[in-house]
Amino acid sequence: MAALLLVGLLASCSSTGWISDPYKSYDESRYICAVGKGSTEEAADLAARKELSMLFGMVVQATVSRTVIDTSMDKNGTHVGDSYSEFFSSNTSVSVNADNLYGVQIAKRTVQKDGTCVSLAVMERKATSEYYLARLQADGEELDALKAAQPSKIGTLRGVADAATMVRKANDYNTSVVMCNYISGSDLPFVNIAGFYEFYRQARLAVTLNVSVSGDPSGAVRSAVTKIFTDAGFAVSNGTVDPTAQVSVTIVWRETAGTGVASSFTFADYNADFSVMDLAADESILVESYKGKEGHQNFDSAQARAVNVLLGQIEESFRPAIEEAFTY
Repeated sequence: MAALLLVGLLASCSSTGWISDPYKSYDESRYICAVGKGSTEEAADLAARKELSMLFGMVVQATVSRTVIDTSMDKNGTHVGDSYSEFFSSNTSVSVNADNLYGVQIAKRTVQKDGTCVSLAVMERKATSEYYLARLQADGEELDALKAAQPSKIGTLRGVADAATMVRKANDYNTSVVMCNYISGSDLPFVNIAGFYEFYRQARLAVTLNVSVSGDPSGAVRSAVTKIFTDAGFAVSNGTVDPTAQVSVTIVWRETAGTGVASSFTFADYNADFSVMDLAADESILVESYKGKEGHQNFDSAQARAVNVLLGQIEESFRPAIEEAFTY
């Protein structure tokens, strides 16, 4: 009886040995594994995925520098010495999380005696590295196409948007390099992210915006719109430089009287149309419209309240649209 109990205990320990060492069940040369625990199976699965993503987090912070060795020769071709310098090439900071980590499967689950659920997350190295290699190919081709088209778009808003896309794609590319190198043990090179930042800087500096707002008695809307573009790094014309892009805002107001329980109030209704026009390329980039209605004891007060609401709409909708289009 004691022998049977011992055999059962050993079998139980063997079947859950992956909790303390997942690589007892999975060859480390072929798989990446992590164990997670939680009060439910779902919590344990998520914990395992997070634990696996943290393995990447330990290696994805990478500052890439390049060493240049200069060999000095005299006029007779005699070697007289070497010198070297290290300079900043790119800084890659990759955030890997449980939601976007590709190729992770929950391979095993168990429940311990105290009710704790335990899950084993497994990633197959070969399949996952092939996925990131495909990503590298696609992102590399898109970067090449954007770089080829970029010079003709300098001075246009489209050029800024494409340059921002290049920065994002370059970061995606370097993320895939980090992931692929870690998974497969390769030593694939990074793209020089600094070069893409320079593309973006040049494209942005080549654009000068004019901001025109009508129906803005306090000037608050023009100030808010101007700040969105200056926050994005654009130069806004003060009237001394011919603009290459135009931001136009037209606000139409209508005064209406309240009815029923609101009969003592005066209302300010507004329709605000926003347009971003690329003058250099003669292209409409963005069009947005906002509506609202606010009431108070007189029209001026109602209009002031409505302006505050419109400013909120600008921050909630117009700013994100500009940032998505022209920043990275």
